[in-house]
This record gives sequence, structure tokens and C-alpha cells, in this order.
Amino acid sequence: MTFRIEYSSRAQRSLGSFSQIIRRRVLEKISELAENPFPRGVVKIHGEDNTYRLRVGDYRVLYEVYPQQRAILIVKIEHRSTVYDH
Repeated sequence: MTFRIEYSSRAQRSLGSFSQIIRRRVLEKISELAENPFPRGVVKIHGEDNTYRLRVGDYRVLYEVYPQQRAILIVKIEHRSTVYDH
């Protein structure tokens, strides 16, 4: 039961700006979502239908789960101090 992982252009830009160590940690956690889109510690974002937050150190990964398409869209990856700014 594997999910396909897709990245928004914003998430791709963020990954490109991270150091290699941070990028590797974030990508490792994201790859685990393919097997289990709701791991321990994931929090649903209030006011959103299918958006969740994954914590990776000081960084947060916001993603949407689409069970019918078996897909996960990584929407945003940012530092915890700015990730929730609109």
C-alpha cells in the first residue's frame, strides 16, 4: 500500500535552499510517508480538509493526502517560525 509522493514548486525550491544535511533528513522523513501517510506525531492542520504537518527538527513539512489517487502532495517545507505564515 504505497503512496506516490509529489512536490509543489514551492516545496522543491525550499529543498534546494537547504544544506545537504537538512535536505537528507527531510527527504528521509518524506520517503517514510509513502508507506504510512499518518505516522506518529503527525498533526492535522485545523481548517483544512486533508492537510497535515510533519515535524523534522526545526522544520515543518505541510502535505496533503489523497487516498483515492494514492498520492501525497508536499505543499510546503519551511522553518517552524515561518511555515504557517500566509
